[in-house]
Amino acid sequence: MNTESLAGLNWADIESELSREGYALLPGLFEPSEVQKIAQALIRETETIARQRDADAPDSQGSSTLLTSALPETLNTLRESCYQHLKSLASTWNELMGIDAVAASTKQVDGKRVYGAVQTLGEHEYQVLTQNPNTQFPVQLVMLLSDPGTDFTGGQFVMTEQRPRMQSRPMVLPLAVGDVALIATAHRPFKGSKGYYRVNMKHAISRVRSGKRMGLELLLDHSPQVSTGE
Repeated sequence: MNTESLAGLNWADIESELSREGYALLPGLFEPSEVQKIAQALIRETETIARQRDADAPDSQGSSTLLTSALPETLNTLRESCYQHLKSLASTWNELMGIDAVAASTKQVDGKRVYGAVQTLGEHEYQVLTQNPNTQFPVQLVMLLSDPGTDFTGGQFVMTEQRPRMQSRPMVLPLAVGDVALIATAHRPFKGSKGYYRVNMKHAISRVRSGKRMGLELLLDHSPQVSTGE
């Protein structure tokens, strides 16, 4: 994956799919060997902030490693390129939803800015429905760092969409190793009969049936450049 391959994508179609569905798939963006290198770099460089456990639930929600400083160069390139291609869409979304992006706070932990997270799920673990509402940029990245069917089974990436006075709409994103998905962090604008309003978006990961699933989330807030790992 490089800047040229990202520039060659049909960003008009990507923006259209994001506005229509709240997500857009970028299949085969990375070679499996690239994904393996990224996973190894993140395991080596990142700092584990917290291991989330629900003592009252029969199953665990896995472990979460927050990305607060160092990113591999490949992820820096991906993050900055997506930011540049989508900043016009993000500005339009925020305007239609009445969101002041300047006033939105950037997530921090112990004084360090959070750029995303790596989540590891083992057998019988899952991620509950969640969203990232307190971000300046309304779109984020997700990708798999392990191979479904080989490294793990189950563990599908799931999204839900909730419109006022309607039942939630479930969506399953069939991610494979090397795929990237752009998703709404928390809301997207939807045009109704009386104008635009916010549609509530959440995402989750279904129970892992066997093996270990490693996934990545990257936020696309302002100032996308961060220091890189080796």
